[in-house]
Amino acid sequence: MPAVTFAVANQKGGVGKTTLLTNIAGVLAYKKHRVLVVDADPQCNATLFFTGPDDILPPSRTIAAIYGEKTENNADIILPTRFPTLNIVPGGFTLAGNVADIAQRFDAGRRMQGFLRDKKDLYDFIFIDCPPDIGIYTLNAFVAADYVIVPIQPERLALEGFSQLSDKIEMIQS
Repeated sequence: MPAVTFAVANQKGGVGKTTLLTNIAGVLAYKKHRVLVVDADPQCNATLFFTGPDDILPPSRTIAAIYGEKTENNADIILPTRFPTLNIVPGGFTLAGNVADIAQRFDAGRRMQGFLRDKKDLYDFIFIDCPPDIGIYTLNAFVAADYVIVPIQPERLALEGFSQLSDKIEMIQS
């Protein structure tokens, strides 16, 4: 059975997206489920959580490779973590500077989906950690995801933001 893919997203930063994702992924891995975490946030906090601060990688070994010129399998960017059943596609600080270049490509909105297509049979769950915006990386995650998890704070403005985000997700996934 192919993996169920979740994008964890919110337009607002500091709402617990990465914390929620790392905790859910960690518990599932502890329960022996095969989990892949894709760190699409240029802040790379999910990567730092699962690999540690000493593992600085060149862009060719991070998620940046998905959006580069090389469009083959890119399986070499999936790295092990300290959890035996949890792998990660590390985030890359170079993502922040590539947005304009990536948006020019004809397949820009489907790069993540293409990358994950042949990996879904290798995992039970895939989690995509999105940046705090609705840019090209978050849109890619929405296209690739079966479900979107949106952590919000119980505030009026947060609920209004959720409504706008929900409309965007429905439009993209329909």
